[in-house]
Amino acid sequence: MIKRFLAAFATLMVVVGCGSSSNMEKTMLTTNTIIIDVRTPAEFAEGHVEGAINLDLESGQFEAELPNLDPAQPYIVYCRSGRRSGVAVEIMKASGFTKITDYQTLENAANNTGLTIIE
Repeated sequence: MIKRFLAAFATLMVVVGCGSSSNMEKTMLTTNTIIIDVRTPAEFAEGHVEGAINLDLESGQFEAELPNLDPAQPYIVYCRSGRRSGVAVEIMKASGFTKITDYQTLENAANNTGLTIIE
């Protein structure tokens, strides 16, 4: 079921694009905000937002860990280009998560949260 959803969503993202980062608003971080980087561990090691956790979307790690996440908490999700974060956000929404901000890229996440990129 999720694999069919991912395939359909990936096709949709190619057709309509990932959106513009110019419409993004800054997020007020709370002590409960969880930042998720859905890139590969190698990409994460090259640089990530301070305090982010790495849950690789394409390896299946993200879906495996999703049941361990609290749907009531606020989340920020990002990747390299916005494709994977968009897929992750749609999976989260379908799983009952409601407080999700998709910042698409590492740079957008850092700029809009005011957090540092750790290299």
